[in-house]
Amino acid sequence: MPVQDAKDHLSEVISRATSTGEVIYLTDHGERLAAIMPAERAAVLDGLLAVEEFEAEHGPIPADEARKAHDVLVREGVITD
Repeated sequence: MPVQDAKDHLSEVISRATSTGEVIYLTDHGERLAAIMPAERAAVLDGLLAVEEFEAEHGPIPADEARKAHDVLVREGVITD
């Protein structure tokens, strides 16, 4: 979606993203610049990026620890199994 269109209809764009779970990419001359998405999806993305950064610095997370973390996220409703 062109940035100007999103700017002109921001409340509708946010409503669409939050009601459908859709990621809406904002573009300028066809190039993706940013995205509007539900906060829950952004939180999951933040978690994935944190894991990636941790593993880059410390090496892979052992499978049993990854499973424990997964179970916590499911229990807290951050992700579904």
